[in-house]
Amino acid sequence: MKKRIGGILIVSGAILLLNPTLDVQQLMAGMETMLVSYWPVLLIVLGLALQNDGRKTKKTHR
Repeated sequence: MKKRIGGILIVSGAILLLNPTLDVQQLMAGMETMLVSYWPVLLIVLGLALQNDGRKTKKTHR
């Protein structure tokens, strides 16, 4: 959870650093366009998130 929040903060900070006068409605329109165009990518990301259960298995050396 901390990694996701950190990623969101990094991306948000980068966007605001590059364009501090960004209009929220303009941003939402762009996100909507991307969502409509690239919705299958969300399925891929969801599948990867479900496969990565977060538990690391120890490798035993014999």
